[in-house]
Amino acid sequence: MARKHDVNKINLEIDNVDFWSEHTKNKGGMRIYWSADIGCGTLDIVKREGNDGEDFEGPTEKLLITASTECMDSQDDKEFTAKLLSLLVVKLQIID
Repeated sequence: MARKHDVNKINLEIDNVDFWSEHTKNKGGMRIYWSADIGCGTLDIVKREGNDGEDFEGPTEKLLITASTECMDSQDDKEFTAKLLSLLVVKLQIID
């Protein structure tokens, strides 16, 4: 996939973040709402498979996490997702 937009030149910002819990098709996830000079959209990060965080007794399941970027990334080029996650880290307030 040829990148249409340089993620470092589109004034990308995170507007909001939502989380959802487990339901029939996945084990929960996070939605990042973003805006930029090119428009706006969402990034969904979804836990498809894997143990719950406190499931110490059950067999270890392989972790499968997927992302939907509304065609901003591909499996071979995850630069947009990486940029959004780096912006999310900047917004984090670390509580010890």
